[in-house]
Amino acid sequence: VDADMHDPDAILGSQEFRELIDLNRPVGLMVIGIMHFILPPDDRRLITRLLDPLPSGSYLAMTIGTADFAPEEVNRVAQE
Repeated sequence: VDADMHDPDAILGSQEFRELIDLNRPVGLMVIGIMHFILPPDDRRLITRLLDPLPSGSYLAMTIGTADFAPEEVNRVAQE
């Protein structure tokens, strides 16, 4: 689904979503490489809204960038 992550209702209401996702069966929501672009408090609201319609047994996979393991390198890249 090609949509703005800041508008979860557009994602959930899209024709592509309705045609591709069977909400009668568990699904996996993959939020990969996106959350570091979304600031609090929107982050929790957006994920909660996307998870709300998913059936029991569904999974959430999420990644977010961190500088914890290589702070100097991450800072250098961020400055470029």
